[in-house]
Amino acid sequence: MKHFPVQITGYKPHCPDRFLWLMVLWQAVQDATRTPRCSRSDEITIKNALEWFESERNTPASFLWVCELFNLNPEKVRRFVNGEREVYQDKSRLMNAIKFFRKQKNITQIKFAHLVGTNSSYLSNVERGVCPESRIPKDLKLRIWETIKGEDYGNSNYAYQ
Repeated sequence: MKHFPVQITGYKPHCPDRFLWLMVLWQAVQDATRTPRCSRSDEITIKNALEWFESERNTPASFLWVCELFNLNPEKVRRFVNGEREVYQDKSRLMNAIKFFRKQKNITQIKFAHLVGTNSSYLSNVERGVCPESRIPKDLKLRIWETIKGEDYGNSNYAYQ
């Protein structure tokens, strides 16, 4: 996750209650931007965190109340959370496409790794979402999509037969 894009100006280290609310905000960011691991509880946690950020209530413990407590611009925080979600969604599309393709074609991870020109342990990290999207080389992403779609965009011969 990138660094939080806003300056926390209302934080005082000697105030444990303010520290608690800072940690609530931080946990909400973590929950809203995390990769779900196929469990219902993960989906609920992410949904609840996103609803908290989207809320327009300004009551104690609400998102707007916490922003006010630390002099934060709520829209900047929301843009940060949504930007981090986009990173996850891109990663999720690639992860889900690989899983679906391999299941549909009944291909082992080793064979798929060979088809796209990488090793199976690296592909495993990509497929499980352990390897961040930003660290996957563009040429490998292109070969993966070409293989999944069965198309050749002129950059490689890795289309699945």
